[in-house]
Amino acid sequence: MKTNNGRPWANRKKNKSQSGDLLADSWEHIFRSAQVPLFVEDLTLVRQTINKVLDSGVKDFGTWLEAHPEFIITTIENLNILDANDRAVEVAGARDKAELICSLDRMVVPETLESFKDILKGLAAGDDIYQGETQYRSLDGRIYHTLNRALLPHGQSGEQDLLVLATHDITDLKLAQSKLQESESRYRAVVEAASDIILCHDLSGKIIFVNKAGLTIMGWTQDQLKGFRVSDFVAERAIPEMNERLKQREKGFTGTFIFEIPLIHSDGREIPMEISTTMIPGPIHEVPQIMAIMRDVSGRKAMESSMVNHHKMESLGALAGGIAHDFNNLLATIMGNAELLKGDRRLGNEFDEFLDSILHASGQAADLCQQMLTYSGKGQFSVNNGDLSVVVHEVSRLLQATVSGRARLNFQLDNSLPTVMIDTAPIRQVIMEMVSNATQSLGDDGGEVTVRTGRAGFTQGALLAGHCNPMLEAGSYIYCEVADSGSGMDPATLERLFDPFFSTRYPGRGLGLSAALGIIKGHGGGFLIDTTPGVGSTVSFLLPEAPVQAEKAGRSKPKKSPDTLHLELAGKLILVVDEDPAVRRVCESFLRRLGCSVLSVGNGPDSVRIFSKRFDEIDLAILDLSMTDMDGVATFRRLRVIRQDLPVIFSTGYGEEELHQRARGLDEYGYISKPFKLANVRQALGQALGKVAE
Repeated sequence: MKTNNGRPWANRKKNKSQSGDLLADSWEHIFRSAQVPLFVEDLTLVRQTINKVLDSGVKDFGTWLEAHPEFIITTIENLNILDANDRAVEVAGARDKAELICSLDRMVVPETLESFKDILKGLAAGDDIYQGETQYRSLDGRIYHTLNRALLPHGQSGEQDLLVLATHDITDLKLAQSKLQESESRYRAVVEAASDIILCHDLSGKIIFVNKAGLTIMGWTQDQLKGFRVSDFVAERAIPEMNERLKQREKGFTGTFIFEIPLIHSDGREIPMEISTTMIPGPIHEVPQIMAIMRDVSGRKAMESSMVNHHKMESLGALAGGIAHDFNNLLATIMGNAELLKGDRRLGNEFDEFLDSILHASGQAADLCQQMLTYSGKGQFSVNNGDLSVVVHEVSRLLQATVSGRARLNFQLDNSLPTVMIDTAPIRQVIMEMVSNATQSLGDDGGEVTVRTGRAGFTQGALLAGHCNPMLEAGSYIYCEVADSGSGMDPATLERLFDPFFSTRYPGRGLGLSAALGIIKGHGGGFLIDTTPGVGSTVSFLLPEAPVQAEKAGRSKPKKSPDTLHLELAGKLILVVDEDPAVRRVCESFLRRLGCSVLSVGNGPDSVRIFSKRFDEIDLAILDLSMTDMDGVATFRRLRVIRQDLPVIFSTGYGEEELHQRARGLDEYGYISKPFKLANVRQALGQALGKVAE
């Protein structure tokens, strides 16, 4: 067995490219700090030796290897140990890495050779992964067992065949198995103290023993489990996988299986489990048993699900926000031209009915766009200190009137809640949507719906268990929950609960809870779900307590009297900057109708060039927030460098909150939301010019 104290495996990565230095350094850090013993082995010569055997005409390498045990010893001599991490040094009882690598021959026992035999077979067969158990003798003489795992190299031309072997010390588990055969009492002391499920069954799947943790986690008793088979509390979809593993055991497989399947709790819910099964040889003339160690991975799965859901909602939110922005640009053109036509006295009143219909339908479309912005978390909210219980109480009569007669609506409101920062109207919309969904879930038989408010502390575990969306930090929150005694939700429904246009009752026609999610997310809160199929659901939203209220920056207040505004606007030269020609034309027409002169530009760079020449003539600039070459914020900064007191109004199809985030740090700007009306433009001009005139 050859040794090498250098790091050719690291140097090889570094030689590939300069950017490889960072990758190699990251790998080096992970390798050194890992809490699992790791070895780096060069199998290049081993691969060459195996290829010679295969090239000689050997078809079944495994059978050939059993007949030539000397080949293993010869091949081990060609094995080049390159490196080992600190954890490997510690487990082996060595003083340092050099002593460990130079002393590996002393650690080999017969069982070690068996594991190397499996690696050779895997290399010959072209397997991707090696996994198996073996034994080593530490340098202080202790025999310890390991579960080994490695990705097998495939011998790419010109490359070293590097194998990184991860070993997990399973000595304690093996010791527990040995004690099981020696002493039933010692076995029970070890097994019953375990926090994981430890279960024994025969090759047919019949359960022989379950420890206390298993009974507690699964909700069964020993008497109930008499005559049970493993398949009796495995989720139906996972039964074929379980049966296949049992068949492999019957065929003589004695290795370790590590896999994940869902088990069924006594109350019917599923619990995801990570399972490791090992064959326990029985006494002579007795059938061997299978020992399964099962760990509840619900917390890990919840975290993974939360992360996936978070990314999904972010993606859908970005999509919804982008669509809403583009539609608002289109609606600005439609509504603006319709309003201009309606205000054109030359046409008389002949087309007013048609124009009103266009404006009404466009207004509804604009409302839908606003819902999409709300869903994306970019909605506009005017928040103030409020009492959540008061908000629920104010809407209670409307809720009583709208729910069906088969639903009994109860209120349990905490009248001593701290205040929260809320926009009352959207929060009312959320509460009504939650109650509507709850009553719909009751079905024809009716039932109860209870609305509660309160204040409570939530741990990270409770937030994970409640599928918190979006994930919040652990802490104290003000909550409003709506509990029903309806049909509950299955996992598939729960997964899609906040998807746009999703409904279990009929094809979706609105944003529903997806808009509610955007509203709560925009208030810095999140939703919690607790549901059991056939029992009912509790849907809650959490809001943070109100901080010290700060004055919102960046917006100006009107200073000019509306009665004289038309005089103030007359003759003002306005610079309009927007990439969309149709939107520019509408804005130009509105401004001219208000008595202004207009300079119209299609992008930020051109507007800066024009303004640099006519900065003393231009009275105000209207900038589209989202432009390609130079966005509104960048254009704002360039214009203000030329003239610091220039009044600026941002125009955007995104919400006001999005504007404030992107314009953070800017001073004194106005805002008009697309699609805008003539009155909106007039008001924004008055506010901006009035602020400057102050």
